[in-house]
Amino acid sequence: MSAQTILNLANCSTQGNTGGTFCNVEPSYILYAFAVPKGTVIPATALASQSAFVAYVKSALWNNSKSARWQMTPKLVDFKDNTKEPTMENLDGYENTTQWLPYDWEFRFANGFSGATKNVHQIWRQYINQQQNIFDFFFVDANNVWIGTQGLDGTGAQGLASVAVSNITINDYKPATVKTGNIYTLHLIIQNNQDLNANYQAVNSMTATSSFKALTDVNTKAGTTTSSQTNIYVSGMIGGNTLGKQYGTTLASASAWVILDTTTGTKTFTISGVTYDAVNDQYNIAGTWSASSTGDTISVGLATPSVMTVTPFFANIVTEGNNIYNFVTA
Repeated sequence: MSAQTILNLANCSTQGNTGGTFCNVEPSYILYAFAVPKGTVIPATALASQSAFVAYVKSALWNNSKSARWQMTPKLVDFKDNTKEPTMENLDGYENTTQWLPYDWEFRFANGFSGATKNVHQIWRQYINQQQNIFDFFFVDANNVWIGTQGLDGTGAQGLASVAVSNITINDYKPATVKTGNIYTLHLIIQNNQDLNANYQAVNSMTATSSFKALTDVNTKAGTTTSSQTNIYVSGMIGGNTLGKQYGTTLASASAWVILDTTTGTKTFTISGVTYDAVNDQYNIAGTWSASSTGDTISVGLATPSVMTVTPFFANIVTEGNNIYNFVTA
């Protein structure tokens, strides 16, 4: 007996005994897209129930590894289907189809609360634009139906596979006018139309897609007070707000911070306490090094998403790469 699955399962009444299929997962207009690592297949275990599916998506969006992490668009609007008609050859008055052209889709990021669309567009422009060799896509419609294609998971069971694209273009933004807001667009060429036709697969999710939250980048930087061997002062930015004003004493915890000596990699900073200084809008991370770090380069960042997204922080934020504060100890 096959395992229970929500793959292709619609919310329907019992169909008749013969004739056509009276119930199926029929896609509506697309509202969201998820850029996922190439070759992603949501495994059968994650399709065993609605709760398993939600848990899988959340863990993918908050994966500790950036290369394995999913990225989520803002709401998509103003869809344009730029797909060209099939190429035809005229054979003495008879039309012969010589080529089916790939889907050519263009979406606009819906302008949301102040700055959100611009911030997200910058990330997609820098890290996802033209990265079709790295990312595939899942699409989600207005009824929270996740649209993908056929694929087998690591155990050989049927899963929901991501759709490959041959081109990802994040266009330059178009400035606002008196009648329109700023325009940020996502342009995709689907690699194989069959993925969304003969091989179409879907999951009818009972969870509103808007409830899923992707990680937000945080930039850590030097605090107002000069750091020492025993006290490291750090501030941060999250969009147009400061980290301190956004989270305050919530991040005044040793488990929220990671301090590393990147010069040797062998010295450990043991945190004894963290306080938030609202006057200077900075965090004071107190502690001691296992050995002198004078002259060494020190990095200061937030803990991994698996720490930050759960109790007690519940913060879907991350510091990575150039967003991590580095300084040389005196």
